[in-house]
Amino acid sequence: MNVYNVEAAKIDLFFTRGDSIYLTFDDITRNDVAYDMTGFQIDIHVRSYDRRLIRELSTVTGEITIATDSFTIDADGFTEEGIYKYDVQVNDGTHTLTIMKGLLHVEEEQTE
Repeated sequence: MNVYNVEAAKIDLFFTRGDSIYLTFDDITRNDVAYDMTGFQIDIHVRSYDRRLIRELSTVTGEITIATDSFTIDADGFTEEGIYKYDVQVNDGTHTLTIMKGLLHVEEEQTE
């Protein structure tokens, strides 16, 4: 039997190197109830397989914005191709929860 505090959604993301990132994730729930994240901090950590930090996105830096039970990433694109691991962590000031994780693929442009 597996028991989770919150089971993180497992979603793989795909980007083209150099393209701007603009994604919205909405209707986030916790225990099947809309998860109001207003006033919380969200951090996304992107790491290589050897655990080297490739990129960090955050509400602190303004690259992520929250609207109740959704969040939007609006950031510059990735400059290096590769397959990385990422996670999305929400901090309410007391607790940190990983709500999403997976692989992040940065692919080459087709017309270079």
